Amino acid sequence: MDFWKTIKVLLRRWYVALPVLLLSLGGAGVVFASVPPEYESTGTDLLTVPKAGATLDPSKPSGIINPLLAFDASLTTTAQLLTQVLLDPAVYAQLTQNNPNIECEAGDGGLRGPFVQVVCKAPTPEAARATVDNAFKRLSQELVERQRKLGAPESTFINVETVVAPTEAAQLVGGKLRAAGAALALGLAASLTSAYMIESFMLRRKKPEVRRPDAKKPDEPKWPSDEGERRATPAAPQHHKMSNEANPTVRIARPG
Repeated sequence: MDFWKTIKVLLRRWYVALPVLLLSLGGAGVVFASVPPEYESTGTDLLTVPKAGATLDPSKPSGIINPLLAFDASLTTTAQLLTQVLLDPAVYAQLTQNNPNIECEAGDGGLRGPFVQVVCKAPTPEAARATVDNAFKRLSQELVERQRKLGAPESTFINVETVVAPTEAAQLVGGKLRAAGAALALGLAASLTSAYMIESFMLRRKKPEVRRPDAKKPDEPKWPSDEGERRATPAAPQHHKMSNEANPTVRIARPG
């Protein structure tokens, strides 16, 4: 019921709703064009155990071991460690060059293993791909430095295998579409509102004024001639009759 009422109002007040709708479409197009483009690049690395194994000489009980490989799920833990390094504010600022328009994410990509996936978004495809490439370079450098600090033999160093090289950056249109959709939704709301406002205004103009029963009646006009005559005619004097009973006359007889 409300839907058809809305359609009828729009059809009756098309001369108001249609221009507003056209302006909304134009505004949505302007918003879509004004939102800067965004590009995304992705890459994935895998940590693997070296061919020599975790120790320098496995035949000796006291062989030198790589501390990062001395516990269960060591590769997965090391991958998580490197992910946290990439997300460190200082390292993150270096990778993005303090550019607020560049955003990066690091994790295992939902692969549940010793994977490190980096996803970067940037205003240009070159910046997006270069940021992912720099992130993996920093990851390899950080892994080598930590193993050296721990005194692990180089033959036992964890290897980094590239699973997915930094991809060619693809343009993302989701942000532009969301912005344009929001502008269009506001325009549609403005179109409906304007049509209903005009409809309400026109109905009020056509509706006759109904006097309420308890409303005061307007004062009847006074005729100036009657009022002037009443003012010009002097009031009749009032005669007070003296009653004999009120003022009795007393006669005094003379003595004979």
